[in-house]
Amino acid sequence: MQNGSYNRPKKKYRIKYKNVAIALILLILIVCGIVYCTVSVFNHDEPKNKVDSSQTNGKDTSKKDDESDKDKEKDDKKDKNDKNDKKDKDDKKDNEDNKDKDDKKEDTSKEEKIPPEQVLNNAAFIGDSRMKGLVLYNGLANIKDYTNIGLNVETAMTKAFIPTSDGNSVTVQQAMSTAGPIERIYISSGINELGWPSIDGFIEKYKKLIGMVKQVQPNAKVYVLSILPVTKERSQKDAVFNNGKVHQFNTAIEKMCKDLKVNYLDCSSSVVDSEGNLVATSSTDGIHLNKEYCQKWLQFIKEHP
Repeated sequence: MQNGSYNRPKKKYRIKYKNVAIALILLILIVCGIVYCTVSVFNHDEPKNKVDSSQTNGKDTSKKDDESDKDKEKDDKKDKNDKNDKKDKDDKKDNEDNKDKDDKKEDTSKEEKIPPEQVLNNAAFIGDSRMKGLVLYNGLANIKDYTNIGLNVETAMTKAFIPTSDGNSVTVQQAMSTAGPIERIYISSGINELGWPSIDGFIEKYKKLIGMVKQVQPNAKVYVLSILPVTKERSQKDAVFNNGKVHQFNTAIEKMCKDLKVNYLDCSSSVVDSEGNLVATSSTDGIHLNKEYCQKWLQFIKEHP
């Protein structure tokens, strides 16, 4: 040693990397922990906001639902009122229709209650010899008598046989034109036409006769009487005047009345026997009725106004 001293070796400091690494790891863990806590806090607040938002949306939705329910209720109420109005109108119409029907029934009822003796007031009779017997045997002096022996649906349109006050004669059409309003018109024809070659031809002539009557007396009720049958004895021996032909003609007459909308009166029930033939004691020739059966015939007509 020199000067009693010596040189001490300088102390060298070495960095301990192991400790540094540990410190860094701890620092990283601390930072991660702070970040995690921060994120947790934010995540905890966010659901709350979502809940609030959901609740808010729920309130808005509920409000909208309430408004929708109110609108629906209004619509339902309007529909109900409309239905009630329609029902009231329908009920009113039904009541009016029922009233009209009741009025018609009442009118019909009144007409049906007319006493038989008053049915023929202001009535007219158009027909052949059978109907002339009906008028004469019943003493029908107050009716308008347009009957004639041998009359048929054709000559009823053309033949001038109705006497006038000046001594002349006029046709049915001329007489009815000056007679004033007639309430009921009874037509009986067909017995003289049983020998015609065609039933269709007979019906065509009959239609023209009814058309003329309705034209001259448009407010009158028109009654077409069935052809009365003949007796069994007459029917069996006569090729023209027999009940087979009577039935055929009556079937055609009834259909014609339906087509023309006029009244058809099947009067046979008042003068026939159990077999449907004219009662044997009702006629001397098997065709024309005596007084007793003319009265029965007229009574049937009176009872069916």
